[in-house]
Amino acid sequence: MTTDVPLRFLVGAARLIAIYFVIRALDTSASILITYQMQINAVPDLAAQMPSVWTIYLPALVTNLSLVLLTWFGAPAMCRLAVRSRTATTKSPSIEVSMNETMIFLVGVLMMGWGMVRLGEDASQLFPAKSPGRDTSLDAYTQVRLFSTMVLAGCGGLMMARFAAIYRWIQKRKQLDQQS
Repeated sequence: MTTDVPLRFLVGAARLIAIYFVIRALDTSASILITYQMQINAVPDLAAQMPSVWTIYLPALVTNLSLVLLTWFGAPAMCRLAVRSRTATTKSPSIEVSMNETMIFLVGVLMMGWGMVRLGEDASQLFPAKSPGRDTSLDAYTQVRLFSTMVLAGCGGLMMARFAAIYRWIQKRKQLDQQS
């Protein structure tokens, strides 16, 4: 099914993802502050030895907020990228893109953003504070998490860049299944 999807609709859908990142940034910041405050109240001696809350969680907060700004203000450029493989009709400003193609692209944006958020959360382990006697090597869990984060972000980027080819492949597989 192919319908006319205006570029304005695609930009609006991409900006909905930016709103998701705003909510996630607020949720992450609130949970960080609540947890840190609970630690200060429960065990003040331990809390005094801990580094500042901002040095631990600032990378995640900065990543979320930069994704918000990048997604909100970059939505028109991303959506033009999404419809570049199709030619614009001369009669109307809308471009012929199926809703399935739109969803493939937006899922790719969401996966890419999710991977970037996870990378921001892991940044404190990638670049630990240098202290004497502290081991700075990455453990197996962190390595597996970073690998899965890169796979997630890479798949999202691939879906964004090649959504039209993915849709054609899905359609071809459907036709082959119907013929069998």
